[in-house]
Amino acid sequence: MTIAAVYSCKDKQTATIVKVSAEEADTLIKSDDVTLVDVRQQRFFQDRHLANAINIPVENDSLNEALDRLDPNQPILIYCNTGKSSERCATILKEKGFKKIYDLEGGLEQWEASGRQVIIKNN
Repeated sequence: MTIAAVYSCKDKQTATIVKVSAEEADTLIKSDDVTLVDVRQQRFFQDRHLANAINIPVENDSLNEALDRLDPNQPILIYCNTGKSSERCATILKEKGFKKIYDLEGGLEQWEASGRQVIIKNN
């Protein structure tokens, strides 16, 4: 007789990382139910970014400190320029226990290609 045991750890909720299109991201942003985070370097953020985004560069020594100030229970939408850095940040967020992580597929380039607006620094 074989006995199989299935263990469930309900105390530890598994985070989900969801890749979203520009259209889906726009809907999330308009719902005002997500924290919007640009993970690019500050100089790129200053040149152009999405309205109401906060800048937490993934390539920063104080990344963990900055992420620790965010609420892991609040849905978070992250983006970079093309989607590679935000994908890496999504993994870090998942490891830190964030519950709902949205990653803008194609990043800011895809957002702009869809005809959506960005905040551009006046030179």
